[in-house]
This record gives sequence, structure tokens and C-alpha cells, in this order.
Amino acid sequence: MNKKSLLLIRWMAVVMFSVLVPNLGLVPEVEAATVIVVNRDSAGEGFNDPTSFTPVGGNTATTLGRARLNAFQHAANIWGRALRSNVPIRVEAQMNPLPANVLGAAGALNNFRDFTNAPVANTWHPVALANSLANMDIDPSRNDIRAQFSSTHAFYFGLDGRAPSNQHDFVTVVLHEIGHGLGFATLVDSQTGEKALGRNDAYMRFLEHHGRNPSGYPGMSNAQRRAAAVSGPLLHFLGPRVQAGSGVLTAGKTGTHVHMYAPNPVKRGSSVSHFALTTTPNQLMEPALARGPGNHNLGLALNLLEDIGWQVTTGGGSNVPPPILTPAPNSTLAPNASIPFTGGRATGAIHYFAFVGTTKGARNIQTFNLRTTPTFTVRTPASGIMHVRYWTRFATGGINNTGWTFTDQQYRIGPGGGSNVPPAILTPRPGSTLPINTRGIRFTGGKATGELQHFLWLGSTKGSSALGTLNLRTNNTFLINTGSRPGTFWIRYWTRFATGGVNNTGWVFTDQQYFTR
Repeated sequence: MNKKSLLLIRWMAVVMFSVLVPNLGLVPEVEAATVIVVNRDSAGEGFNDPTSFTPVGGNTATTLGRARLNAFQHAANIWGRALRSNVPIRVEAQMNPLPANVLGAAGALNNFRDFTNAPVANTWHPVALANSLANMDIDPSRNDIRAQFSSTHAFYFGLDGRAPSNQHDFVTVVLHEIGHGLGFATLVDSQTGEKALGRNDAYMRFLEHHGRNPSGYPGMSNAQRRAAAVSGPLLHFLGPRVQAGSGVLTAGKTGTHVHMYAPNPVKRGSSVSHFALTTTPNQLMEPALARGPGNHNLGLALNLLEDIGWQVTTGGGSNVPPPILTPAPNSTLAPNASIPFTGGRATGAIHYFAFVGTTKGARNIQTFNLRTTPTFTVRTPASGIMHVRYWTRFATGGINNTGWTFTDQQYRIGPGGGSNVPPAILTPRPGSTLPINTRGIRFTGGKATGELQHFLWLGSTKGSSALGTLNLRTNNTFLINTGSRPGTFWIRYWTRFATGGVNNTGWVFTDQQYFTR
């Protein structure tokens, strides 16, 4: 996404605070959330506008109002599939005239502390999150999130993210605003540094003014928080799940600390409650959006919501063991060589470990206690097949409820190995879960020195091309549409070099699996 010619998308403070005395109870097993859109527009306008509409990008509406509502519900469903809650999340929405450079705004309608199952005492949580944790509707007389969007702006209302270069993607804007209402926002006044009624909120607990003492938002004075809000790249988010997922970024971070938006002077409605504009690849929760193709990937926003207390579905990245990223699985490595390996990171992961052996699951070559840094160097054997079992530990679940899960990867040791190593798919992360009924999900494959061509097989089983083939030539990006039913699919990503490869054709490949939900 081009970060020039941007328009603002904001969070909206709807300040209400309530205190509940908790009852003791167990945290229940929870299911994927249901997000209900509550249309607050009057007849004949906004979401009820009868103006004729031509269906586009999977949106079959024939009136403008219905097209807007369909796109809104599509975005709501994406969040619903990613989060767990037994209590429906109610989002009230309107289309209203907004300032010229504002696409939308949203916020939680209430905030609660000290409710049943509250993870942190004396700390404000947005009502939708509080409801989910308490397993009850704490404030049943009110909706949970209020959102409004520009009624005068020319949005693209397709569901496929393929907005043309002169329009903004409405689904992306709605995803962003619902994110604020779910808790991607601090209640601290960015201009005065004051806490809401003198108490912490779930979001600000993880903010850091890097290099300062104290560095954490909760322990700062008002003046220190005011300075942090204009500190540019020194304002960081330190939640463990955001840090664990920060490996996807090539810019907009310091180590594993992800940069937050902190321009000088403060921009009310934008400062602190967004990722920085410098994050690359672009994140959904940046404060501005360019015209053109949308971003329907929740990205690190989902990690951040986990940090503040949300439970996520498997599709949201929970307890799904990541694979080895480089060298690509099934590639050929040089014998008796020191080969650097990089493992994937997973949301919520707390420890990584690796076995290297001559058979699957064996560790007769090497073992690595990687802790939180999934990089290691393997000394390859003289010949044969080498297996890597890459372990990831989460707080719960896994083998015998130890939290440990793993993926197995295989490599061939032989002459010519180390060169002509096939790259893997980079994004979306292999092994991740993608939403069903979604058109135009963008995939990016890796590139390799000396490559000549890329080709793609798509199938329901490993190595199959039954679902389609694509000659990418020298490109490494492509789009995939997911079907209407949950399931799994495989991508065989071929790379051709001048020599070597399968039957000396120059072709080598990696296999990547994805799930749909």
C-alpha cells in the first residue's frame, strides 16, 4: 500500500466508565465471536440509501445502502472469526458527513474495571472485552461500539479488497474502526498525559518511551506521558504477543519493539492509538489509508488485542506451530557446512527449541534451546537426509498440556546444496488460517539469487495442482480466492535456476499448507 496521499482513520473516545465488584468463577470455554451490526441510520439515508448500485467485487447489493451494510458486515465477520466470545459484540453504525480528510471514527461505548475474571485489577477494559472475559453482557442496555463513516466520500464497497487507485476500500476502513472499538486505543489524554479517572487502561500498560526512566506508561507522570506521545520512533508497544509477531516487520520496529504513532505535535484521535506509519509491511491499524487495494489482514492488530486480554481462535494464530522459514523445507543443503536457519514466530509463543537428526524427530545431530530467538546454525552431515523438528511452546495446550507443539521439516544433503535453495512463501505466514469467502488474498513468495522463473501449483493435497496452476514468470506475488467451506489447501511454489533441480531442469520447490475457516 502506498503511504502517500493518505486520508485519516481515527478512534473516537466515547468516555463512560463503570466499576463492577467481581464474583468468583471459572473462565468458560468460549466460541468464535458473533459481531452484530446495528444500523442507526434513518430511512432513505446512509445504510438505508436507496440509490441504485451496481454489484462489484462480490458485493451483490443493488442499492447503495445495502452495499454499505454488506461491506460492513463482511468486515465484522472477519473480526468475529478471529476472536472468541460467548457474548455477541454489538456495533452501532452510521454514515455521516465527516471532516474532509476523515474516513471514519469509532470507539468503545463503555469501559469497565474489576469485573468477574478481569485479568488485571483496577484497570479499564473496553466493554466488548469485559463482556467476553466475564462471560456475560455487563451493560445489556447499550451497544458495545459506536462507529461512523463518511457519507460523502467515494468508497469502494467490493468485498475483494480490489479498490481502484481513485477509491478507498470500505471494508479496510471498517476493520480498522472496529479494531479501535475492541480495544486498540488508550484512554490516556495524549495532550495532557492524564490517565482516565487516574487509572491504567489495558492498552497503555504495554506502552514504552524507549530509553527513558521510567519507560513504562503506567509509572510515568502526566508530563512524562505527554512527552512520550510526541516522541516519534521512541514510543513502543511491548506486549509479548506483539513482540513475538514482530518478525513479520522489516521496518517500524526496534528489535522486537513495534513503533507506535507519536508525531509532534499531537494529533488528537490519532496519536498513540495506532501503529506508526513506518511499519512495513503496512499494518491495518496505521492512522491513514491510501487509495487503491485494501488490507483485510488483521496482522499485528490481533496480536495486540491478545495482549490486552482477548482470546483468539485458531484462525487468529493461537497455538499454531510455525514452520522453518529459511532454508526452505525440502531444499538441498551443502554437506559439512554451517547453514543458518530461521524459524517462524507465532502469536503467543513463549519458547522455541529445535531437534536436528537423521530421522524424523531425532536429535542425534544437534539440539538448540532457542528461548525466544528462533535463529540457529546447523552443521550439516556429509550426506543423506536431515530432519529438523521445530518446537514452539505456548502457555496452554500442546502435547500432554505442556504447551509444546512442533512442525517437522526435511532437507537433502548433497552436492550443489546451499546454492539453488528454493525460497518459501513469505506472506501470509505458512500454516496460517485464512477467512472463507474472500477474494483477492495477496500472497508474496520469496526470491532467490540467480532465479529465472516462478510457477505455482494449487491443490487440496501436497504436490497437487488440481485447483489450478499459474506461471508467475519473474513475479513473486499472486492472488488467491478462498471458497465457501472450511478446509485446507497446499501451494507448491516453484523456482527455476539455470542448473540443477529436479531431473536437472533447474526447477526446485517448497510446499506450504494453509487452512480456511
